[in-house]
Amino acid sequence: MRLIDFSGFAPFLQLREAMQAIQLGSFELPLPNTHLSVDEKRLLEKEGIEVQSLDLIRALSDGTLAYKNSRVLVHIRDISVYGGGSWNSMPKFHVADCSTLADMRAKERFGRYVIATRDDGLFQIRKKSDASGWRTSEVGLDVCKNCLDKLRFDGYSHNLSQSMKNSIFSSFSIVEYFSRYPKALLKHRPVHSDRSAPLDDYPTNWREISEDYKATVNWSCERCGVVLADIKLKRYLHVHHRNGQKFDCRMANLQALCLKHHAEQPLHGHLKNADYFHFLAIWSKLQKGHAAH
Repeated sequence: MRLIDFSGFAPFLQLREAMQAIQLGSFELPLPNTHLSVDEKRLLEKEGIEVQSLDLIRALSDGTLAYKNSRVLVHIRDISVYGGGSWNSMPKFHVADCSTLADMRAKERFGRYVIATRDDGLFQIRKKSDASGWRTSEVGLDVCKNCLDKLRFDGYSHNLSQSMKNSIFSSFSIVEYFSRYPKALLKHRPVHSDRSAPLDDYPTNWREISEDYKATVNWSCERCGVVLADIKLKRYLHVHHRNGQKFDCRMANLQALCLKHHAEQPLHGHLKNADYFHFLAIWSKLQKGHAAH
């Protein structure tokens, strides 16, 4: 049976106008094979869900990992130590479709992994030794460095100096990760049609708008606080559109970001050029000078 399209039905449009409901909402049928159930959401936020098949996890276009309609973290649950070995070497958790996971797929070991969305840094692990058998506990795990390299998270790259890599690695936050790559993969109805949508380009007075905005935040990055007011450094402070729409220059949609943090926004990898890596050295010195004061 074909459902009637009421979007052009005059009485319906008149009612919407009277209610001032200008923008249409959206509805998507929650199918079990594509949407998380209530029980699955609860498990992901706590102990996690064991992966039965690699096909259940997919890599998104931005390199992150997803299960059904949610981004997820991936980790090994079961680890064993025999012959009096130590637990000093713990597995890492994964946030991206990195080379480590590719290697595990090749070895057909992916079934050992568990997916989760818990963001307090704790993971449920089952340990087994020849003395005590299996024991379940919650432990803190470190993020996989290959994942950081895959996403260029906070500018992480295997090509950086060891000190810079260690600094980015040690400061990684799951909460911050999910703020940049939200758990929910929501599908929104477009606000504009193909006829009404404005051209997604900067307005003709963009330079003036961006300069004025940077002045309101005292030429400082709104993520890390580094000040770039010096005439030689001003070019490294950018103005970012939060919703990705260049024509939307409302103050609430703008954010001043240094080149380092602007390049780390989703779909901004093109900014990671020679200028970007040159600025990383400058940024590191500025951060050290700020810490000294």
